[in-house]
Amino acid sequence: MKKRHLAVLAFMLLIFLCAGFTASASTLQEGKNAAEIVSAQIIPSAASSQEIPVKVTGLDVEIIWDESGAVRVGRDLPITVCVKSSGPAIDGYAAVYAPASQGEYYKMEESLSVSAGETAEAFFSIPVDYGTEMLLVEFRDADGTLYASEKLTLRPGYGYQELYVGAVSEEEDGLDVFDRLELSEYMGITTRLFPLSEESLPDRVEEYRLYDMILVENLEEITLSEQQLESLDNWVYEGGVAIIGNGGALSAAASEGEMVRERWGKGLYVYCVSPLGETAEGYGNEEQARNFLCDAIGRERLTALENSIQMGTEQYWNARNMTASVDPERLPQVWEYAVVLGVYILVLGPLLYAVLKKKGRQSMLRASMVVISLFFAGVIYLMGSRTRFTSPFMNYVSIQEIHGGTVRETAFINVSSPYNAAYSFRVNKSFDVAPVVSYDYQTGTFDPENNICQLAIRYGEEETEVEINDDIPFTAEYFRLSRSRDQVYGEGFSGEIHLFCGEVSGRLTNESETAFEKVCVYAGGFLIMAGDMEPGQQVDLSQVPVYSVPAYRQYEMVQAISGMNRFETATESVEASIAAWRNEVVSYYVNDTVSREDEDAVIFAFPAQETEEFLEGSDFDVRGVTLVTASMDVDYTRDGQVYVPILSQAPEVLQGSYDASNHSTYLQLLVLQYDFGDLLVDRILMEWPEEQEEDSYMRAFRGTMEFYNWETQSYDRIEAKEEYDREELEPYLSADNHLIVRYEDGAAEEYSYQTLLPVLSLVGRERP
Repeated sequence: MKKRHLAVLAFMLLIFLCAGFTASASTLQEGKNAAEIVSAQIIPSAASSQEIPVKVTGLDVEIIWDESGAVRVGRDLPITVCVKSSGPAIDGYAAVYAPASQGEYYKMEESLSVSAGETAEAFFSIPVDYGTEMLLVEFRDADGTLYASEKLTLRPGYGYQELYVGAVSEEEDGLDVFDRLELSEYMGITTRLFPLSEESLPDRVEEYRLYDMILVENLEEITLSEQQLESLDNWVYEGGVAIIGNGGALSAAASEGEMVRERWGKGLYVYCVSPLGETAEGYGNEEQARNFLCDAIGRERLTALENSIQMGTEQYWNARNMTASVDPERLPQVWEYAVVLGVYILVLGPLLYAVLKKKGRQSMLRASMVVISLFFAGVIYLMGSRTRFTSPFMNYVSIQEIHGGTVRETAFINVSSPYNAAYSFRVNKSFDVAPVVSYDYQTGTFDPENNICQLAIRYGEEETEVEINDDIPFTAEYFRLSRSRDQVYGEGFSGEIHLFCGEVSGRLTNESETAFEKVCVYAGGFLIMAGDMEPGQQVDLSQVPVYSVPAYRQYEMVQAISGMNRFETATESVEASIAAWRNEVVSYYVNDTVSREDEDAVIFAFPAQETEEFLEGSDFDVRGVTLVTASMDVDYTRDGQVYVPILSQAPEVLQGSYDASNHSTYLQLLVLQYDFGDLLVDRILMEWPEEQEEDSYMRAFRGTMEFYNWETQSYDRIEAKEEYDREELEPYLSADNHLIVRYEDGAAEEYSYQTLLPVLSLVGRERP
């Protein structure tokens, strides 16, 4: 009897193992089919590092790259492969191999065909990290025959303490006064000048990205192509700084002796009425030249440039944080497993024993326990089917900026596979695709003949293909996709916004064919909550909630825009997960782009139905969120008066330490000088900060405030209130329209707290 039971048990176990093996094989095959399997190793031919075996008469291949040293960690290096043919027609491709990590590398490849008597170019923008000490550039024909090969040696990281300045001047040493300026003693940042001419000024935005700042000595003496101007404009929009001498004609506000600052996107244009050479003559030493840069672009932006020089990894970490979203639908429900486990223990133990004992078959207990265990194992396996990935999957965040008739789209994607197998996906040709590298320091050299190609990006004529050799399951690969296109008719938002002392009126219309969720407008330190908007819907802005957003409450502004509940975790529901995901994107965009100095309003919106537009025919499991932003003019006037919610220029620090980002100080005593420009001040408004109960490191200013009296040349103690009229301010406004305020805090711990100061705004009139 016992042997028979054992035979039955062995037979049932064999059936279960066979079924499990078949299911596993089926699942694995399904994953492989969905992954579009390619060769597990992508390795160039052995000729790649040897001498060129073929010389074709009439074919000239030139590899062009910047040998000036204008490259550092966190930047892209532009490389051009130029093929000229006076004889044969060649169908081929150019490729660049770059180290990705120890023992691995990646390849960027572009089709390059040239007809007889013509010239063709392939352009690459290669991310540079600490390990990018050598690149291999090749040109091959369609059969793989090598025609040109060159190894480029780099020295990344050695210039990371330098601010790169591209200088366009007729004279070779015309702008040398700006070379080797020590900008910050604390950070050790100095400028490094790279002379440029009108011919060598880049005509691609990727080439401008080598520099932090561009100086044009005299705009009237050079002739720039339309492509050069467009690329410069796009670079400034991305965050570049351009100081243009003799550029008064480009700004109607400029007059003799003035410098006009105009924000464009994340960047800044500075137009000087006179040539920079003449302007620089007044800055004969290093300190004066440094003061010129501070006057031109502002101390706050100069500090931001210094900080960005030392941070080469923010794009990688931003991409990682924004795309690391949790899908609650794939998380196992603990209570379900707890119920199954409870039933399993109950059935396997007392219930099974009681049933068998009642029937007098206690001898079948062991075999029954095995069968029940296998049954519940199958139940657990089936319960986990919705939490398992069976093919490569992708998370993405997309940002669409509508500004000036142009839509700029940027997407960060995170791609992974659950299997140790290569896979691929295809991207719409209109998008530029580049890997986002982690900038980890790697030692040693890479050998494309023997090392593993981690990924390959092939830029074709119709689409871009990305192949990934994923040697470790669930290893994330990050990419940045970008494109710029014309705004189509009816896309975005229209309307008018009036803002005066916190009172908002006007209208906002959704001109798109897309329904949007959580539409809101940020203008002048206020957040206007328009809510969900259907296509063509118009909202009366005087009837919607409006919130003041102090600088120190920026995280609350981000949460309000994204709709995130800070008391709800991303794993609690799909809605909470999407809100947390949106919160990451909004935080990135606000920190990277939105400035409190902007006079224009910024509109934030999320499409109600999420769709991605960059993939071509992929079977991936794709999840993502899209943020749509647009800009709109704001009217700050009423009855001849002008409301200035935020001063365009940060106050000058006369004594103490001041943080302009959130209007705070760490010291007991601070003296600031506010500049009101040409505006006739009628009244000054003070918004006093609230106590920060949840943040023990920040406290509201509750000390004494004094105004400097220009008549008595002494400080007068001023009552803390929310508004000061013209009569009260008369003795405290200088002939240059300056107001000096001394803040003194009575806190005993001098360095213990970050003290939040009152935020100043004003109402005035234009001078006649």
